Amino acid sequence: MKIFCKKGLRTARIAAAVSAMILAGSSLSGCKDSKNLSNDEVKLEIAEEGDLITGKPYKIRASRHLQDLRAEHGDLTAINPVTGEHAGENEWFYVLPEEYFTSYELNYDSDIDSSDNNGNDGEANSLKAFTETFRATLSDGKTRETQETFAVTDPLFPDEWHLYNIGQNPYGVTAPPLKKIDFNVIPAWRIILPEDKKQIDGSGVYVAVWDQPIDLNHEDLRDRIYDPGIPGTADLINTGLPLEYLQEHSDGYHGTVMAGIIAASAMNKQGGRGVAFNSYLTSFNMNSDHSLSLSAMLKMNRLNLVNASINLPVTYQDPAVWDLYEALYENNIALINSQGNDFENGKLCLSVHTDCTFPQTAVFKRYPFNIHVGALNSLGVKASYGSTGANMWVTGFGGEFGAHASYPEWSYGAAIVTTLTSYDPRDFRD
Repeated sequence: MKIFCKKGLRTARIAAAVSAMILAGSSLSGCKDSKNLSNDEVKLEIAEEGDLITGKPYKIRASRHLQDLRAEHGDLTAINPVTGEHAGENEWFYVLPEEYFTSYELNYDSDIDSSDNNGNDGEANSLKAFTETFRATLSDGKTRETQETFAVTDPLFPDEWHLYNIGQNPYGVTAPPLKKIDFNVIPAWRIILPEDKKQIDGSGVYVAVWDQPIDLNHEDLRDRIYDPGIPGTADLINTGLPLEYLQEHSDGYHGTVMAGIIAASAMNKQGGRGVAFNSYLTSFNMNSDHSLSLSAMLKMNRLNLVNASINLPVTYQDPAVWDLYEALYENNIALINSQGNDFENGKLCLSVHTDCTFPQTAVFKRYPFNIHVGALNSLGVKASYGSTGANMWVTGFGGEFGAHASYPEWSYGAAIVTTLTSYDPRDFRD
């Protein structure tokens, strides 16, 4: 059994501008054998899987010859709108348009009796399945209706409010997510690149996660790992986390939770999915020598982005190191760095909602070639822990801690749901 967690992430927006994605497709129920059908019976089956939210077309096949097939909500065409492929006999490509998906209230099975911030029952406001009604015209001109259900294949996607926020509150937090406070990526994920005959996702994007080590064996991450094959980097690039490490380093999960937000695999019937679910990750050890890590990154054949959401503790002034940071910039490699998580430090500062730290005074925070990112919660305001400062470029979602009494009242909001560890909870001592 693999663990996925809801965790108050101390993170900044990963800002993968080329990325895309959400929700998972599934399959239509149906019979593949038409030999025993009655004269008026129509069965449909999935010939090729699609995806509801990204609009990746499903290929649907009828069990008998039809004059026509129509869908109540979705679009049916003889030509795949993405690849240009022609459907075969008694086949169609099915896409649920964005406006129908985003306006359709899908059923949500939850063990928690909760309501959203608009007074709606949380069980009626999430993303478990969509039922489509098809009208088939038989060869004799008669018409018949059949209903088929498309189910979500990434089971935790309905809880990932940072990807698609409809006010869901499955964990019953005191301050539920506010509708439409999310990355608003559905329009991007549905963009078709006609020359490439594909939709936008994380394909071709390579990210160095400069953080605590990633648990590379996680079932939602292991297919996303990229080994750059650079000699002499054993102390820099993580190749896996044994159980003993995780037992002794409870703080070693941050790299794993960040990796899940960035690139957790989609449509694999496991956990949730990442913002850029087809991108690739390399796990750089945050505690290694910075100059060596930066040099190794610059030697990678493929690298588009460095994500340092752990907040790099660079406090020294070394011209050689600054040259390496500038070299990333000159090679079109963006370094995304967390502004920090120190807002809650100091009771006096908390009482007046003021940041007690001044990150913009640090040399690294003033450096012009790095993008410093602040943290938002599911209400669209600054996360309770998020540091501020005039050097900050943008803000992204970091979430809150849930209803933990040890934190200020305004931190009782939803956490981000992401990957945690590949081990069974019973393997841990604590």
